[in-house]
Amino acid sequence: MASVSSVAFVALIAATPNSPFLPVQPSQAGPGGPLRLLAGLFMLTRLSNDTLVIVGLAAMIAAGASFLVVLYAAARGMLPMRTVVTLAVSYQVAILLLPLLLSRDVFSYSYYGRIVSRYGGNPYVQTPANFPQDPLWQFTWPEWRTASSVYGPTFVWLAAAITAVFHSITAEIFGFKVTAIAAMLGSMAIVRSVAERLDPRRATYAVAIIGLNPILIFHTAGGGHVDALVMLSVAAAIWLVVDGRDLTATAALTLGALVKVTAAIPLALLIAYLVARSEPGRRVGLLAKHIGVAAGISLVTALPFLQLHNPTLGMLDLVHHDSWMAPPEAMERLFEAIGRGVAGSVGGSVGVDLARMTVFAAIAVGVFLIGRQVVQRASAEGPVFLGAAWGWSLLLMMLASPTLFPWYFAWVVPVAWMLPRVPRLTLELSCAILAASQLDVLAFRLPPWMQVKLVYGHPLLILLLVWFAADLWRRLRDGDSLGLEREAHADRPITLPESDVVPMSGSAGS
Repeated sequence: MASVSSVAFVALIAATPNSPFLPVQPSQAGPGGPLRLLAGLFMLTRLSNDTLVIVGLAAMIAAGASFLVVLYAAARGMLPMRTVVTLAVSYQVAILLLPLLLSRDVFSYSYYGRIVSRYGGNPYVQTPANFPQDPLWQFTWPEWRTASSVYGPTFVWLAAAITAVFHSITAEIFGFKVTAIAAMLGSMAIVRSVAERLDPRRATYAVAIIGLNPILIFHTAGGGHVDALVMLSVAAAIWLVVDGRDLTATAALTLGALVKVTAAIPLALLIAYLVARSEPGRRVGLLAKHIGVAAGISLVTALPFLQLHNPTLGMLDLVHHDSWMAPPEAMERLFEAIGRGVAGSVGGSVGVDLARMTVFAAIAVGVFLIGRQVVQRASAEGPVFLGAAWGWSLLLMMLASPTLFPWYFAWVVPVAWMLPRVPRLTLELSCAILAASQLDVLAFRLPPWMQVKLVYGHPLLILLLVWFAADLWRRLRDGDSLGLEREAHADRPITLPESDVVPMSGSAGS
């Protein structure tokens, strides 16, 4: 009831014309249909802008809190799977009836797709600024109008297909939202299958953290975000590993990495895990086979876009982005202040660069140490351990990166149920906290007392990062497994089917 009432509350506010959840978009894409009528029936349309913002904030906080209650109940067997699935599907139907929510990224997606499908250009060389006559120009976030694509070629092809099929901005919004919703429902189905096979006690929780998650409902699906496809690739890959189709799992994660490069980390851990499990004499050949699959898919997908102007296809551009809620903002501001004190504005810029280099180095070291444990324990551990390693590495990268947005947490939820207590709670609390973080995508519409931009990162996320990093460091230092705790009750050891335990024999590398 808490979940239903809070999600319905948010949906009704989102269906109100003056909603703080609505980015600028075409008038014909605005609120309408049955939810708009219900919003009027509940007199939400009569509320002033300031009041609606406060009510919207309360609704999102309620949605985040109810999500934690739902997870608590699901983890203890208090919710039937049928209830969770029914609610999850119902919530996605509601998202289809709502306008675009909480982000304008979809207009950048459409722009890059149109550069290919309508203008015959290369979105890694040309930018929206090369086509200012396009109707998308007025809706695209100003900072992105002069930026080339930072998304992988797989997604650029998908965006080109959507913009080729749909011929209006409203229809394109619908196309990207349907894609995100389909990826979310597909991920739910896959994760349910994996969890029921490996540990049925955790299956309801595994589905609930995806389907009843306000971050995924309103931010990821409601905003039509590309991150839903990364989530689908991670879910598909772990299912394929459990099913013994290792090369196909590599292909799935490669496609995910060609949507957003972040999926390259679980891809590297997957290959390291599979190679370490095989017999010594077969390792070189197996490594070459998996690298060949990944490289072949990448080359075929990216070949039409390759050039010398932007040879990394936007990957290097990612290091220059940031967001106010990212915990490393505190380090950047500290280093910037020290640099300014020493050498003025130039020193401040150098300080920011040093802070980012430090952060990226820490992420690299952390992922390397996680990978080392994956290699060391590969022969004795099953897919649940591998999924947990993916979860640790993705959470580390998200929380310690200068750029963090709520929809990024879609990457890790398919393996959330495989994580031990601290990283699992870190993920749960982060999703609940960030539910209201993008309350208004046009800050000037907020009441004056709410127009506060935290320049040091989200304080609660900073605390969660410290807690998460301390537990990770303790496990790596003491040699404890990154997998599930061997505890009683909800965290009892998972017993894998014999088919999931690969013996050290001639068939180990298959």
